[in-house]
Amino acid sequence: MDLLRVLSVLAIFFLKIFRGEFSIELKTVCFILIFLALLLQKNIRIFLMTVNEGAKRVGPILIQFPFMRGLRVF
Repeated sequence: MDLLRVLSVLAIFFLKIFRGEFSIELKTVCFILIFLALLLQKNIRIFLMTVNEGAKRVGPILIQFPFMRGLRVF
């Protein structure tokens, strides 16, 4: 069910990009990737543990930076 949601959101983004209704920037890509990562994990705690395991020292910065920049999009 989650995969269907992810694919439908991606399809909407791609349609808007190809129609010229949506411009994509680096901060938008960061937001989309984190959103997809959150959807593919079972919960937020597992997501944070996975990020911290992959990037032990810069994990909190990797999580905080795209969210802070993504909030400026809205």
